[in-house]
Amino acid sequence: MVQLSSDWNNEAYVSLHLVQTMLEMAGLPRKSSYSHWIPEFKVKVPRLTANSRIVWTQKEVDFLVEDLSRYINFLVEIKTAKTRLDAAALIQLETYLKYSHTRFGILIDPFSVEIYEYTEGSATLKCKHNIENPEQVQPVANFVSNFLDIVKMRTIAIHTSKGGVGKTTLVVNIAYELAKLGNRVLVIDLDDQAHASLSLGVNKADEFDKASTLEEFDKVLDSFQDRKEVIEPI
Repeated sequence: MVQLSSDWNNEAYVSLHLVQTMLEMAGLPRKSSYSHWIPEFKVKVPRLTANSRIVWTQKEVDFLVEDLSRYINFLVEIKTAKTRLDAAALIQLETYLKYSHTRFGILIDPFSVEIYEYTEGSATLKCKHNIENPEQVQPVANFVSNFLDIVKMRTIAIHTSKGGVGKTTLVVNIAYELAKLGNRVLVIDLDDQAHASLSLGVNKADEFDKASTLEEFDKVLDSFQDRKEVIEPI
């Protein structure tokens, strides 16, 4: 481990010389047709007052990064050589991920970078990289870029103008096998007959047709909340 100067105790210095340089080297420019940084990204989080009332306050995350080439957004929270990554930093990031509805977050200081995924109500460590020298940014950029390549979303489209050839069956089977491998899969059926919804057991067309009030519509919608295979809340 190299001896660091006192500059690395300054968050602005860490941001400029490590984080922003890392993002550029990882192929994520500040503002381009395929990437965008939002510094001091504001997130509304709840706070319990002394008289037990919940009020909403605005917190600032160091960066929200939009990676349009991979269809991924992620938060970046920066610590210094003095503050370091710890349990409090993780709780802070977890809160930001929850209330910004963002799936991935990065905690980084001059010594390490940790990538978390927010799922099922908590942030889980996906991978970690120890930084030998924060002035040598390329290894950090490679680590982040490689992770984003692994988790980037992909679109698979099945199309033919002929009917009855097994398009829906193929889509459902592919989705099922991908989900078994641990992938999160979203199936979109553009067929008016909605056979994919029927095959997956989530066809609520009859219930919606019978609903005559807003309360009845809400009841049908609420029935999806416990169906994790349909919508996974983040």
